Amino acid sequence: MIKTRTIFINHGYSIREIPGKDLMSEKDGRVLLNPYFDGILIYMSEKRAEGDLMITTIRDLLYYQVKTEKIGFEYSGNECKVINYNDCDIQDLSMAVRNADVLVDGNEPKSSISGEERIFWYNIQAHYTVNITVISETEH
Repeated sequence: MIKTRTIFINHGYSIREIPGKDLMSEKDGRVLLNPYFDGILIYMSEKRAEGDLMITTIRDLLYYQVKTEKIGFEYSGNECKVINYNDCDIQDLSMAVRNADVLVDGNEPKSSISGEERIFWYNIQAHYTVNITVISETEH
């Protein structure tokens, strides 16, 4: 999922009745968690801290998607104006550029490299415009 930047929606019931594979088990009157499950939680926590995994709710994901529908772009050379036509701010609006660095209103945004792409994110206020400048590798 991280490599292909996909969304996975999951809902599950954690209690099953498969010996040795359950999320929980009972031994001597004590409830025990499967150590494999703890490992999955640690991995997810690490990926979230590295910025590679977003753990969210359906509501928040869909709300973000609706807000991105009211974003406008005006291109000119290696610059792009991003306009937020929403009546609300957007936190962590994310974009990607290939083989380049980027500035948002003259400042380096938070970013992560994925293959040949730099994924970057920034906040944009309601009815506000930010200026994106793309700096190709040849301009360094």
